Amino acid sequence: MKVEVIERAGGLILKVSGVVDSFSTGLLESECRQLMQRDVKTMVVDLQETEFLGSSAICHLVGLGKEVRKRNGVFYVSPNSHVRKVLKMGGVDDLFPLVRNPDRVLSA
Repeated sequence: MKVEVIERAGGLILKVSGVVDSFSTGLLESECRQLMQRDVKTMVVDLQETEFLGSSAICHLVGLGKEVRKRNGVFYVSPNSHVRKVLKMGGVDDLFPLVRNPDRVLSA
């Protein structure tokens, strides 16, 4: 798994690629904890290049979305078609807005 933070004027894109399973979720959590130290108002988690998203990662996304909203921020997820199906099967696709293009969200 690889995690890249892309800063834009309107917020942050957290680009996650590869396999996000129970072994690699710790790295994702660590990166998110560091980001939440900052005053993030808009965050987009880009999962376009994610090959696998495990249940622990899904739980973490739900918690991260709650934390961003608790701080009066906006949280989006940009999944590929496979990840979108996984989120839907897990019943969490309604918990945050799903977007196709992370850059468009932050350029608006």
